[in-house]
Amino acid sequence: MVLPKIKVTVLTKGTRRILAVNHGDNLRKSLLAAGLTPHRGVNEWVNCGGMSVCGSCEVQVLENGCWERKRSCQIRCFHDFETHLE
Repeated sequence: MVLPKIKVTVLTKGTRRILAVNHGDNLRKSLLAAGLTPHRGVNEWVNCGGMSVCGSCEVQVLENGCWERKRSCQIRCFHDFETHLE
């Protein structure tokens, strides 16, 4: 059974971009594959590589009408959602 793609709406620097990712994909990896980065400043080069220990890949995710801060390396894409990269 083939699952439908998940729609991730990414807001960054005044632009809106929609990514189509596979069900269960990791958000951090999906962003990097699309040429986007959740990291800011020097953290783009100095980070834990998605091992969930540094917190440098933190993004805002819209859930239940509220923005929540989460580490993108810990987010799996199971439903359509919106995220904001700072």
